[in-house]
Amino acid sequence: MTWFKVDDTFYRSGKVRKLGRLRVSAQNRVAAVGLWTLAGGWSADNLTDGFVPWEVIDEWDTDRKLASGLVKAGLWYEAERGGELGCQFHDWSDWQPTREQVIRRRKADTERKARWRDKRWSHGVTPEDDPPEPGKESHKESHKESHKESRRDTTRDSRRESQQESTRESSLPDPTRKKTTTKEPPPLRGSPPASRGTKPNSGTRLPESFAVTDEMAAWARENTPHVDGRLEFDQFRDYWRAKSGANAVKRDWPATWRQWMRKAEQDSGRRNGARLATTDQRVLQIQALKAKFRNEPNELPWGDAS
Repeated sequence: MTWFKVDDTFYRSGKVRKLGRLRVSAQNRVAAVGLWTLAGGWSADNLTDGFVPWEVIDEWDTDRKLASGLVKAGLWYEAERGGELGCQFHDWSDWQPTREQVIRRRKADTERKARWRDKRWSHGVTPEDDPPEPGKESHKESHKESHKESRRDTTRDSRRESQQESTRESSLPDPTRKKTTTKEPPPLRGSPPASRGTKPNSGTRLPESFAVTDEMAAWARENTPHVDGRLEFDQFRDYWRAKSGANAVKRDWPATWRQWMRKAEQDSGRRNGARLATTDQRVLQIQALKAKFRNEPNELPWGDAS
């Protein structure tokens, strides 16, 4: 038997609360959660890893209104498997045992029971193998006592193996407990969730000890000669320390600083070019006015030059 597990904080999760913001009545919210639970039990029983076909959902939700609310709230998303359309539970493998894990556990249980049966019959004593001695109990009573002793031995062995198996399983991480990670945006409707590979380096915020090294200073003198290095470093540090969110986490802060300096060099060139263009334009205007005044001296705006 496979269990469909519901976390004790499910009732106050953001997706469940979102059902209320979707203008779904309290009665319909309860019905939607009931549909979610029934579908979860069906998926766990059939080992579909959270996929439930529309054919199954329609048996409980004929007009699909409750299912639509679960999709909008983010508890489900529409999916296709083996040419069959239906709905998929979000993050099934984070909360529930997968098909592979269930099959592996069932196989281990079957092998453990087979070992128990082998030990039980290996300790069995038949009446033919143990004939009674004069003055002793009969064949039947002897067999009963031997069978009872065998059952006690095998029961102790079975309990010991169960305890050892439980100890081994408890030392492993619980695959049904959701791991605490940086939240990612939910996938678009109709698309499967993104792969959950382990990131080798998720990055950090700007360290307090971050400073410009000699190598960084030499690079700046060669590649960004028109930039005030001290001023830009202060602006760089204040900007990234004040910034919040995932964008404030970087894997390579020296590379981020070099990109900042290149941008400052480009901005410096644009400012100098704009200033030069404005100066040249004014010089040309003054020269044009001088030429005009030489040709028409009586039309000076401040009167006759004589």
